Amino acid sequence: MSRRYTAFIILLFSLLSSHVMALPEVTATYQSTSKQGFNKKVSNFTFSRNNQQVVTIYPQKNTAEYWQKSADGRHQFYRFFTANQCSVYYPSSDLRSLNINRNWDSIEQLVPAIWLTRLKKMPASQQADSSTIEHYKGQLGELWIELDWRSEQQIPQRLLTKKGYKSKELILQDFSLDTKSIEQQLVGWMRFSSIDYADVGDSEDDPFLAQMINQGFIEHAASSVYDANGKMIKSGHVH
Repeated sequence: MSRRYTAFIILLFSLLSSHVMALPEVTATYQSTSKQGFNKKVSNFTFSRNNQQVVTIYPQKNTAEYWQKSADGRHQFYRFFTANQCSVYYPSSDLRSLNINRNWDSIEQLVPAIWLTRLKKMPASQQADSSTIEHYKGQLGELWIELDWRSEQQIPQRLLTKKGYKSKELILQDFSLDTKSIEQQLVGWMRFSSIDYADVGDSEDDPFLAQMINQGFIEHAASSVYDANGKMIKSGHVH
């Protein structure tokens, strides 16, 4: 058993036993619709938040992403390739070099928390599933945003972002307050054979890694992520 895996298991169960958490635990499934001109792409993903960790599963791509919050701001990030039972670990230094500089609130809430103060809050709200849904909209930089916010769960009910002829809409399909199944999957994924991102360049003769690099799965993290000013956060290429 690797030292990294052992340390992870100790950390995981210490978090699970902790009763202190900033936001409620939740597992939510979203439909994502991206449009660019006349092109349209529809997919689904599952988002799960538990204590200081977030897992996002992309079933169509057979991938999952895992973020672990660190007190010093150097958050841990893994990408799992579930069909191949492999993973890539991104040290904080490589996240910076790839310009993947995300605030923790945008990781655990899917949107920067400051948006809720910068966008215009509509006077009317609605009740659904014993939760209050607040409505926000407005322009941040070049980005038009419409946000329906579930205040009890602290996640979007709907999020629409538009910039020019491009748009992306997330619509909540289902959610629960149970995260145990995701936790169990995470423990299994951490047993996958793993490589540090810093070593990927020395392993490009590996057919699997070469394919993942060509498809953009190694270098890119969580597409269409925006900062507080509505600017898209993009990751750079290093290969």
